Amino acid sequence: MINIGYKDLIWTLYRYPHIYEPAEIMSHINRWEDEYAVRLFAVTIPVPAVEKEIVEVLIKTGIPVYAHTVNTCDEYVRLIRLGVSSIYTDYVDVTKCFVTDSL
Repeated sequence: MINIGYKDLIWTLYRYPHIYEPAEIMSHINRWEDEYAVRLFAVTIPVPAVEKEIVEVLIKTGIPVYAHTVNTCDEYVRLIRLGVSSIYTDYVDVTKCFVTDSL
């Protein structure tokens, strides 16, 4: 990937066998950074993985986390509150979804 000119790499975890294991994910990211001297642009995870502490671990690295597939404003707001940076959606206009500080 790096050798063919991609600079902003997004790792999509939907087929990663250790998707619910934050330590395995971080180990893989660290090995990738050491081996290729590249920092991930973002990590994409399915919604069920958001609730498994993966977002908390990734936030500490400064790597943005995107969740997929989110098709309601309520789900978007819930995920943003959990720390997700943004979402993949089929049709939600997130500019019309309001995140407030109140729960």
